[in-house]
Amino acid sequence: MIDIIHSMPIPASILDSDGTIQSVNSAAEIFHKLDAKHVIGQNCHDISHPQHLKEEECPLCQAIQTQSNVKHLALYCEVRHITLEYTLQFIPIESKMCIVHFCIDMTASATPKNNTNLLPERVKLALKSFKAGMYEWNMVDNSAYVSNEWKMMLGYSVDEPFPPVTLATWKDRVHPEEIQRVMGNLQKALDAYEEFIETTHRVRHKNGHYIWILGRGIIEYDTNHRPVRMVGMHTDISEHIALQQKSTERRKILDNSLNEIYIFSAEDLKFLYLNYGAKHNVGYSFSEISKLTPLNLNPNIDRKDFFHILRSTLSKERHTSFSSQCQRKDGSIYDVEVYLQETIFEDKKAYVAFVLDITQRKKAEALIREQANSLYYLAHYDMLTDLANRVLLTEKIQLAIKAAKQTQTKFALLFIDIDKFKHINDTYGHAIGDKVLKEIAKRLKKLTHSYDTVARFGGDEFIILTQNVSDIHKIQEEIHQVISQKLSIDNLTLKISASIGVSIYPDGATNLDRLLIEADRQMYVAKKR
Repeated sequence: MIDIIHSMPIPASILDSDGTIQSVNSAAEIFHKLDAKHVIGQNCHDISHPQHLKEEECPLCQAIQTQSNVKHLALYCEVRHITLEYTLQFIPIESKMCIVHFCIDMTASATPKNNTNLLPERVKLALKSFKAGMYEWNMVDNSAYVSNEWKMMLGYSVDEPFPPVTLATWKDRVHPEEIQRVMGNLQKALDAYEEFIETTHRVRHKNGHYIWILGRGIIEYDTNHRPVRMVGMHTDISEHIALQQKSTERRKILDNSLNEIYIFSAEDLKFLYLNYGAKHNVGYSFSEISKLTPLNLNPNIDRKDFFHILRSTLSKERHTSFSSQCQRKDGSIYDVEVYLQETIFEDKKAYVAFVLDITQRKKAEALIREQANSLYYLAHYDMLTDLANRVLLTEKIQLAIKAAKQTQTKFALLFIDIDKFKHINDTYGHAIGDKVLKEIAKRLKKLTHSYDTVARFGGDEFIILTQNVSDIHKIQEEIHQVISQKLSIDNLTLKISASIGVSIYPDGATNLDRLLIEADRQMYVAKKR
């Protein structure tokens, strides 16, 4: 076994069970630039492990202590700027438990022998052209290494002093709005013992602005699932983000793709594809929905109408849109807006549907309508009595004048004033006075027809707009009767009377102002009587 190891073309050494070097092969002497005679009896960590790692932090040393085999563990060597792959195997040699220790230069092994020395330069050129840089984070002491390309990406020159990189200084560079999300994603990955992590976030440039970074990393754990190291690459994707933001059409496509996307066959309407947004929202898996058609998800559209919609995509625009309702697997319904167009999917004619959930928009529209109705009510109705106010009465009278001119008909205004109402307010207070006005408003509303308008003109004045001119005297008597009925309010019994003035269109006046003035004048005549 020892002879086989010494004849291997890759760097290898044989260690005691505590990590002390017993022997090294010639490939290891060449690779590490050492003499075998001088390293026998030394600790392997001091000879072949990454020098920036302390022995208590080194995952290889921890594996030796716990007597755990290691297969293909990649560690970055900060001094030589290369990544080494280590393998440790505990095997008995000559009746003694030993460790066979392999160390391979991954960059060199991935490149033809005659081009080995060119690889680091090629990597640097590639990183520079892609605006990317490498990093290595020691997750034990929170120190970090970043490549020169990483520094240049943030605006620093190679020779320029760069602040020491630690977890704290890196977090300070991340945009304040995103640090919580980035650290949260990292913690989720660590909790699940995931090896790969990818994030997109902003990092502060030397000049003070922020650049967009796509970060990818590999997390290494020890035998107890404790994270020890993360190695990865940061790529500047600011231009890519800027292009997305500048292109409205691209943004629309991106927004749509984040919603529900369905593709279904033009032949039998069976679904051929749906994206994650669609699966998540409707609750079907692809195997389930592949047996369905859009008609199963749109219960309010019949087959005939749906084919009419499909035919509309044959127009010059080659697409159409419509509003509908979508039914989830659990039976719940939600409002959607569908953008539909022809496409080719897997060499077959198909349709692609971009479906937007507009539930919130519908709610917002309903709220706007409700607010509009509330504003209209505030502008046109009296808050105390719920009768039409002066603004709405004016509109109604103008409409009545226009209609009467066209039909050669008449209408009347009855101007009602509560007698000695000031005495009620002064004696019993405004709260009692308001209750009196509300009760009179109810009586007048109950007395009139639905096509009449009863309005509070102001204070204790009411106006009734009616088409029933022939019975105007009868209406006056009925008003006197209902108002004069006793009022019982807060243990008080009140006797109320009113004075009524009448103006008739077109007999008394032919415009709004004159009609109101005449009705008011007639009311004062009645009050004097």
